[in-house]
Amino acid sequence: MRERTIVKCVSPLLYAASFVPAVVAVWQIMMFVEYNIGFGYDRGFGLDDFTTLYFNGDVAGVLAIILVGSIVFGALTQALMWVERLQRPGFLDHLRHCVLLYTLLVLLGIVLVWAYGGNYGANASGVTGGYAVVALGFVIVGYAIFINAALIALRHRSRTRLDRTRYWSSI
Repeated sequence: MRERTIVKCVSPLLYAASFVPAVVAVWQIMMFVEYNIGFGYDRGFGLDDFTTLYFNGDVAGVLAIILVGSIVFGALTQALMWVERLQRPGFLDHLRHCVLLYTLLVLLGIVLVWAYGGNYGANASGVTGGYAVVALGFVIVGYAIFINAALIALRHRSRTRLDRTRYWSSI
């Protein structure tokens, strides 16, 4: 029982710490795509280096976030539910897992709004690299929260349905 209490206290830190490897993995995938396929820049081969979409960096970014985020955050959510032995996880379990991610989401949102309006981010001359990193982090944190909420809702719904089936079959 004591181990479960410790895990429940540490789970927000574990879930927030998983943000770092997810960002690094997405960044590595984006760099691989950029250097091996290209993002629509003509490097001498013609036809924009044989890319099918002119700005395929956005598509590669979304696909990388979905792939990496689903694997990292999905596996971690399943592992935390298993270690905590949550039979029917609910909304409070989701909030406990994601409390630090919600805080990070708000902070990154403030930075995005502040940087967009000032001379530090996206202005008439374009987007800087720092703004892109913050935007990437904002999207990944939002996706991590979504994955956790979806998996907890699925587990809660399946357990509730299973309980109803057991109840009606026992009558």
